[in-house]
Amino acid sequence: MLYWHWLVLGMVLTAIEIFLPTFTALWFGAGAILVGVLLLLIPSLSLAWQIGIWSVASAAATWA
Repeated sequence: MLYWHWLVLGMVLTAIEIFLPTFTALWFGAGAILVGVLLLLIPSLSLAWQIGIWSVASAAATWA
């Protein structure tokens, strides 16, 4: 996936948060935006690393 795919996914998940009573989609969106920014800095990240970083970042943000 390209960096802008992650950024768009993050924005969509953040926008979906408007319709949900919890903050869960917001944290998954924040994780996706983080992966998009990392891809701008390190464009050679594999898809497995991208999904792993997104999962860990989303879980950590939700837990915090």
